[in-house]
This record gives sequence, C-alpha cells and structure tokens, in this order.
Amino acid sequence: MKQRRFFALGLACMLLTGAAGLPGCAPKEPEGPAPVRGDILAGEILGTSAGNLANGGLALRVGDVWYYADGASLFQEGFDRTAQTRLQQDGARWLNTDGAWIYYSSQSDGGQVIRVQMDGADRTLLLEDNASCLTLREGFLYYRSGNDHQRLTRAAVQNGTAGEPQRLGSRRTDSLAVLGEWLYYTAGQKLYAARLDGSGERLIARGTFVGLQALPDGRLVYGSGKGIFAMEPDGSGVTQLGGDTPLALLAAEGNLWIIRQEGKNGKEQVVCRLTIPDPARETELSPLRWSAAGQEIRRLAGTETLYSIPVPFSDKAAWHVNLSGDRVLCVRDSDEHLLKEFSLEALDQGAAARHGIVFDRGAAAAFADPSFSGGWLYYRKTADGESRLFRYDGASTVEPV
Repeated sequence: MKQRRFFALGLACMLLTGAAGLPGCAPKEPEGPAPVRGDILAGEILGTSAGNLANGGLALRVGDVWYYADGASLFQEGFDRTAQTRLQQDGARWLNTDGAWIYYSSQSDGGQVIRVQMDGADRTLLLEDNASCLTLREGFLYYRSGNDHQRLTRAAVQNGTAGEPQRLGSRRTDSLAVLGEWLYYTAGQKLYAARLDGSGERLIARGTFVGLQALPDGRLVYGSGKGIFAMEPDGSGVTQLGGDTPLALLAAEGNLWIIRQEGKNGKEQVVCRLTIPDPARETELSPLRWSAAGQEIRRLAGTETLYSIPVPFSDKAAWHVNLSGDRVLCVRDSDEHLLKEFSLEALDQGAAARHGIVFDRGAAAAFADPSFSGGWLYYRKTADGESRLFRYDGASTVEPV
C-alpha cells in the first residue's frame, strides 16, 4: 500500500510543474538562465517596434518614408506628409520590413503572409497560413499559426523567400511578443518565455497581460485589470506605473499610449497619453506643479503634462475643480457652490492615482490598433459605421489620414 502511495505521489510530481505543484513536490527546473534586461534590449526590429506589433502593427518607417495600413489598403507617404500613394488594396496587418521588402499578414486572404517590394510591386504569397503577431527578427518570421491551433511557428526568410515553417512549441497561445533574444507568449492566465528557437521555456508570471512589450530600460510593461505595471524580464520586481485599465497599450518616446473605456457602463472609449514615471526626468523638467481641468487635476513638469488624477466625486450636477494651495475644491458650475474639498496628498497616493491625458473620444469599441511611427500615433477610429485611420502628433493635432 505504501509503495502505491509513493508511486502516485511521484507521478503527480512529474505531471505538475512550477508553483502549482503539490506540497513537497520539486517544481520542474527551467532550462538555462532566466531572461535579463540585456537580453530584451539585444537587436532590433527594423522600422517598427514590439509595441506596434503587439497592437496590430499598422505603421512602420524606413528613412524618410512612412508605411501604414488602414484596414483596407497599404499606403506609402513621404515624411513631409504631402504625397500619399496606395501600394496595395489589401487588409494588411503586422507590417514588417528588412529594408528591401515589406512583409505582412493579409486579412483579405485569411491571414496569409505576403511580401511586396518597398514600392508595392511584386506582391507574392510567402506562407499559406493564418498568421497573427507576425514579427521579423534576425532572418526569421515568427507568428502564431492559425492553421496549427495558434501554436508558435517560425520560418526562415532570405532574399524575400520563406523556408519551411517550424513549430516552436506545443502550447496553444493567446499572444506573442518577440523581445530581444526571447519569445514571450500567453496561454490562458499564464505568461511564458522561451528562447528564439523555442527552447528553455519557463513560466514568468500569472495574470492578464495586455500589450506586453519592452520599455527603453529593458523592463517589461503591460496592462491588467488593476492598472499598468512594469516588471523585470524574469517576472520579478513588479511595480505599478498607472491606474488606467487599458484595452490597448503602447510604449513609445517616454509615453504610454492607452485606449481605455470610460463613462457609465463603459459606453465611451478614449485615447490618452501617460508619461512614463521617471523621477530623474521629472526633476529636469521642474518645477512640478498642478493644474485644474474640468473634473480632474493635472500634474505638470515645466510645460509638459505628465498625468491626471480624476477627482473621486459622484455628484451628478455639473462641477469643476479649483486649486487653493494644497487643497482641491470641487465647485458647482452654476453658482460656484463648494461641494467637496480634498487635499492633494490624499488624492495623489501613488501610481494607482495616475491616469492618461485624454486627446480623443468616441463611442464604445471606437478605437483599435495603436502604432507609433515618425513622432505620430496612428490608430483606427470607427464613427458612423465607418472605420478610418487617424493620427496624433503628441501635442495638439488629431487628423484623419
């Protein structure tokens, strides 16, 4: 009887891995060293970024030329924004380039991988697969294969020609980010990492990971139901950066670009910008000060707006915020009647209080697919049943493309 119990316990130990194992069972040891910041910062993705590709990859830049997709066509435009050329009438997503060719997943053809020359000529089918999260890195196209139950796959690319696809693992994945020397991917509520050849898989963390990508310092950034967080590449050192709950998240040029729900029952969506907290940078931009705007207060460093704090006030009457010393005064618009008073210290209790500054609004499900290129944020906006590509210059201009 004892032998049977020991055998059953040993079998359970072999089947269960990681922190979910039974008490007394040694977890499966990961292969090789854990990822570190230097691994994440190694190499580059030409013309675009992992953040763009985490959000559909609708824009890239090569030299003084932009390339972008609006869901129906692929366009080329000069950096002076004067000459726009349609290269292909194609539902292109996950734009990548090696400098001679553009590679993308064609939603017009079931996600098949297409290549075209930089001027749109010589459209060629490379891979007959329903590819998502397509990323070109060091001579390989990495993607999630819809023809193989969303398993990770890669194919070598040379002179615009793709080799035989190679499966990289057995897991059915929900997302993929190629970050330096590592693949990061989710399966259910778990985040894994593996080497570029699929070896050395390890469990990094559990939870929800929206728009996982890398910050300039090599940390990972992602959104969850509790806010926006950063962590080390091995899953340690989790810190909160902001209180927004993002539907989409993109890190670029010292900012987090966020799509989030707003309004009663999430009937509205907004696009906003949150400056990535950096105490050293904020000191350079001093003096720090506060400004009142509508029903929120804004943190400013010099002339730059860093983030906002929505005042927690539920009165349905129209009201606005005044500042008086270190006090926040909530005042009714009609008669300047003081409704409630807070201290700045009580409101700004840390990262969870920080929210992005809104620059565009729409109905529910209005926005999607943010990409950053050439100093502009590109995103799709749906209004009156029509989806169009818009862009924002980071200061004051929002315009249709």
